[in-house]
Amino acid sequence: MIRNKKSKLCFDPVGRRSFGKTVALAALTPIVPIAGQGLASERLQDNKDPSPADQKPDPIATTVDSLFAIVRARYSNFLDQDQLAKVKRSVQNGINAGERLKRFKIANGDEPSFVFQADVP
Repeated sequence: MIRNKKSKLCFDPVGRRSFGKTVALAALTPIVPIAGQGLASERLQDNKDPSPADQKPDPIATTVDSLFAIVRARYSNFLDQDQLAKVKRSVQNGINAGERLKRFKIANGDEPSFVFQADVP
């Protein structure tokens, strides 16, 4: 928040609300079909042998690209190309680690490998 001349509080135009809208738009971008192209399922029914352009995009790559676009938009003035490449690799590694954790199945009764005991004085 910032103060205007009359000492009233005003919201900064680039605040968390506009950031939230930007993130929401970035997340929805791969989902929205381009005008005139229709849905991928409609195109697949017409063509039995889909070309690579008709196949579904990789959701992990789409997520990484969206998150990196946010980082690039906000911090490209402060980072050079090598640093941006390292940030993109870091985002990719984080997404891959999350996917590996999702694939690991545990049962409801599984417990951690340690037992908690409170030290009572």
